[in-house]
Amino acid sequence: MKLLILFGFAILFVSTFFIFFLLDSLTEKNILCQSTEAGIFCNFRELGLSFVLRLIVIGIFTAIDVYIVSIMFGEIAFVGGLKKRYQELLAMKRIAEKDYYRKEIDEATFKKLILGYEKELAEVRVKIREKERGLHEDDE
Repeated sequence: MKLLILFGFAILFVSTFFIFFLLDSLTEKNILCQSTEAGIFCNFRELGLSFVLRLIVIGIFTAIDVYIVSIMFGEIAFVGGLKKRYQELLAMKRIAEKDYYRKEIDEATFKKLILGYEKELAEVRVKIREKERGLHEDDE
């Protein structure tokens, strides 16, 4: 994940570099603008193919940046959702324990509920560890 973040920053730097040179080429070219009653009209024919190619490259770099950021936030949100589910299961387990101690449910139902919650808690715990290990694998 750390490499993905570094790659995203490198792409952002390169796209910023291209934007700088694109704006530089805009100011260097003679853009003919005419003011009329209907508004201002500018002639951009002088910019040429390099202008269009730079725009395409900037678009590609921006799309890559958006994709990388969406991957990062998607992974982080997924882990957050798993942690929320883990807390919900713990709360449900506590409620089942309270119900059993108040004699609102019988022992067989209690054991069945607790076994189900423990099984799901273990599965969610494993998923959280796997995802967090994947997010922080480059830190070690």
